[in-house]
Amino acid sequence: MKSLRKFRDRLNQPLPSNSKNPFRVANAAVGAGCVCGCFFWSSALGLTFPLFLIGAGINLLLGIVSKLVRKYRKGKGVLYVLRGLAVLNIIALVLVPVTVVNFRRTPLFYPAKRFVFTRGVQSKELYREMLPVHLPENCTDYYFHTQWETISQDSHHPSCYLVLHTDPASLEQFLQTVMPQVSYALVQMEQPVWDAENPKPDPAQYTDGSILWAQCPELAYHAAGMFWAAGLRDDLTEAELWRTGNSDYSAGILINKKTGLFALWT
Repeated sequence: MKSLRKFRDRLNQPLPSNSKNPFRVANAAVGAGCVCGCFFWSSALGLTFPLFLIGAGINLLLGIVSKLVRKYRKGKGVLYVLRGLAVLNIIALVLVPVTVVNFRRTPLFYPAKRFVFTRGVQSKELYREMLPVHLPENCTDYYFHTQWETISQDSHHPSCYLVLHTDPASLEQFLQTVMPQVSYALVQMEQPVWDAENPKPDPAQYTDGSILWAQCPELAYHAAGMFWAAGLRDDLTEAELWRTGNSDYSAGILINKKTGLFALWT
């Protein structure tokens, strides 16, 4: 009971004046951070901009409620709730761009990275359909790289690259849930024919991602480089590939049923 009375007494204590209010310094620091973090938050404007507006509204209410509490000596509980919401809003604003550029080899964070990329970076329906909602139960060699939006004079296309291996049965089940969603948008390309004039690539002659592109010419060159950096060393000469077109910024899905490979780029 004594502790309850102490808490009640503390709650009913008058708020300090603006000159002595410790939250004034915190508010100024948060405001400065918002200005300095504009470039950081521009990476996923689809999410950070709404969060910024929500945060602005919360802070506006904080200012109004703080003055009312100071004047009428009531309502401090509401003030504490608003402060808690403001802190949570700042945490969310920080976590969104952090999620975009991290957790590339952590399957546990796949749903979060998928959500941030498809809602905050690239909101086109195609990307939500291409990226599976869930990973297969048996998943190895996982790599999920997402690129954020940047403000620059050069043209920049935020992309994502997903690579994983699974067992044949899981891959087949996986494809039954993913491929029907994208079949209307992606076109299956013809496999290369190897002969005397067009010999099958020899991996011993390559030391970088160009071997993947040589084995599967329809694979976008930038995707081959990213897949190589992710550790992909599969033989792609018999892989199946779908892609949206021949442009530099095509999107595609690469499948190798023999090795259980599923990879995509956007």
